[in-house]
Amino acid sequence: MVTFIPVAEIPKTSDEREQTDESLRDERDKTDRAITEGRDLVRHNADNVLRRARQEADEVLHGARERADRLLEESAGTLSADKAVAMERQLEDAAVRDDRDAADETLALERAETARILARLLPAEREQTDHHLHAERVQSDGALANRDD
Repeated sequence: MVTFIPVAEIPKTSDEREQTDESLRDERDKTDRAITEGRDLVRHNADNVLRRARQEADEVLHGARERADRLLEESAGTLSADKAVAMERQLEDAAVRDDRDAADETLALERAETARILARLLPAEREQTDHHLHAERVQSDGALANRDD
């Protein structure tokens, strides 16, 4: 009489386990790449949105300044008024640059913090997965050994 053992109950050899481990490592590498590519795409899109918003704001500011210059010319602006307007614009431009630099620095810090958190989180999750996988293997090996006894 021939006894058939279901494939699920056949103990895995060391080579099969190595292949499983290699497969898991490959999947982790693919996941890492996908996370990195996704994060880079989000950053790229966010940078483009920010760049477009700044460009539109600059265009609105330029248009407003042109209108103000026309009004100033129509009201026969004096040289001192022109200088005052120019100085005011320089101050405003400097303030805008400072605000943008501060926003860019904040964004860079937030991105670095997110990357740091991910760098700490992924290995911890993987270590936990490895622990559970090892425990499952020990349990299944024990169950197979007891079954055979």
